[in-house]
Amino acid sequence: MSRRSRFVLWAAALTALHLCIANYFLSFTSVMSGTPLQGDDFDTHVAQTYAVIDGLQTAGKAWVYDVKLLAGQPEGTIFDADNKGWELWTYLLYRLGVAKGAAFNSYVLLSFLACPLAVFVAARLFAIGPLASLFAAFLGTLLWFFDSFVHWAWWVGMVAYASAGWFALLPLACFYRFAYARRRGEAFGYALATGVLLPLAHLNHPYSFFILAPPLGAVALARFSEMSRRDRLLVVGIVASTVLFNLSWLHAAALHWHYILDSAYFGKAGLDYLLADLFGVLLNPSNSGVIGTRASLRFLCFVPAVFALAVFRRERDPRFLVFAVSLGCMFGFSYLGAYIPQAGQLQPYRHVIPLAFLSALGAAAFAEHLARSGALKHLSLSARFFVLAYGLLVVQLVGRDVLYFVPSLVPPVEPLIDGKPSPISEFGFGRVHPMLAHLTYRLPRDPVFEAGSEEVRAWLGEHTAAGDRILVDHGPLGERLAWSSHLEVLGGFRERNILHSYANYFRAFPETASPERVETYLKTFAVQWVLLHDQRPDLERSPSLALVAELHGRRIYRNRRRMSKVLQGVGQVRARTNRIEVRASDPDRDLVVAYHFHEGLLCEPGCRVERQRVPIDRVGFIRVPAPHPRDLVLRNGYP
Repeated sequence: MSRRSRFVLWAAALTALHLCIANYFLSFTSVMSGTPLQGDDFDTHVAQTYAVIDGLQTAGKAWVYDVKLLAGQPEGTIFDADNKGWELWTYLLYRLGVAKGAAFNSYVLLSFLACPLAVFVAARLFAIGPLASLFAAFLGTLLWFFDSFVHWAWWVGMVAYASAGWFALLPLACFYRFAYARRRGEAFGYALATGVLLPLAHLNHPYSFFILAPPLGAVALARFSEMSRRDRLLVVGIVASTVLFNLSWLHAAALHWHYILDSAYFGKAGLDYLLADLFGVLLNPSNSGVIGTRASLRFLCFVPAVFALAVFRRERDPRFLVFAVSLGCMFGFSYLGAYIPQAGQLQPYRHVIPLAFLSALGAAAFAEHLARSGALKHLSLSARFFVLAYGLLVVQLVGRDVLYFVPSLVPPVEPLIDGKPSPISEFGFGRVHPMLAHLTYRLPRDPVFEAGSEEVRAWLGEHTAAGDRILVDHGPLGERLAWSSHLEVLGGFRERNILHSYANYFRAFPETASPERVETYLKTFAVQWVLLHDQRPDLERSPSLALVAELHGRRIYRNRRRMSKVLQGVGQVRARTNRIEVRASDPDRDLVVAYHFHEGLLCEPGCRVERQRVPIDRVGFIRVPAPHPRDLVLRNGYP
């Protein structure tokens, strides 16, 4: 069989394998059903994407004043900076006639399908041979599905950053080829490719900057003296194209930067996580995911990648610089981030994802070196037995990780001799709950993760009025109600990094608040309904709230009084994206409405907007000083 035929055969086998595994973890038919993927960060990104689509359709802007969440907040500005590519992709497909939910889901499908192809192309650009590049793509497939943090990232909804881990390889490889190109035309072609891919990488996820800036900067500095004036101008052009392509959302973020909050809540890992990942121990789910730690593949790629660095250095291979800087920086962010000042703002542990995919390239390069050097052919018999034993150990480690994610392949534990269920699960741990042994981290979610959510949403749809305010303690359900119901939600992702998030009672008051605080909050934010999953005695004891329903462990309370969003003056309020209408107000009295002030709001006709300071809110509400029209409109004028 010729080398070409062998390559085609292996490529076809890898493609078939990847498609089968992808369809297992992401049902292709469900993706195109029109219902967006839901749960955890998915609901946040659906809400963001749908709000941005609304803004693009109605105002031609990629951000809006969103009245559905947190008593009015600027959506599409800062908190969704990691979602811009997803939003644009969904909008473009939606304009082409694809159902909104299917368009949203197709981005996830694209991320699944393109992963091994991107790794293969990057490997070829880094001068790794065809078969070794296929091996790198195979490792990319295994990492995407069976490395616990990579898997957790896309399963929980951080698809953009999960895909950034492998997409960043493409502009990195193209810039490397540009910097070391010998022919003028070849250099221009790779510069052009970098000028396209680098802006797309940052549009997909802005933290691509921290993945790519160190190695790109190192290569540019190392080759600067060798570059012609034209090549230096091309470097400037690449940087300029990246900034200009992302200027729209950068401008929106800059306008709202004064609202930004601390983001250092997750992913602050130190050397203890290196040991934990090595031995498969879960330390803190807030850092490494609510999932069992399974990182064998990551280390099985990283170790030979380090060996590849030694080979590159010995042979004076120019790939040494780019791989040494990339692997070193990603390793440092991942496992030393807890010790780096301000690194917590980046959730540094998440850099294990690009570390893993970079390591796959290094592992493939080292495997190719071993094959070409013939080192394995000259091993003694005892050495070959050692390699065989090592290979069996690799199979054991990888196989154990695979079985964790495909628990249906594991036979159920038989009952004890007295017929009672085994207290030990199939994976050798104490069985805390009957469902826990066979959780499947697939998309759409296993129904066990979403138990009761749709019933609660349906009940609220039947018993609430359009525009009612509801306080929700469960973040993902709050986000879902914001994008899928007629309610205005006080809740959602609690650690939202903008000041408006303190309109969420559970962020403003993480501990039990006084009765006076509770009543002030309910009145100030015009809370008509409260939905609780966890115990909050301060709210449950409130004389203003009456328990009206209990569904699947969630308790629904209704305010005994009909709440008005007009806090000062009189009037009737109706709101939608970018627009708040007030009818039948008293023109001679100042008007204060329970929506957050924003610098871009205009009052029409012939009135103005001021900020009303509110003791329990950090942003302030909207004030329209008298005299003003009886009927008026507050709209986003886009500063």
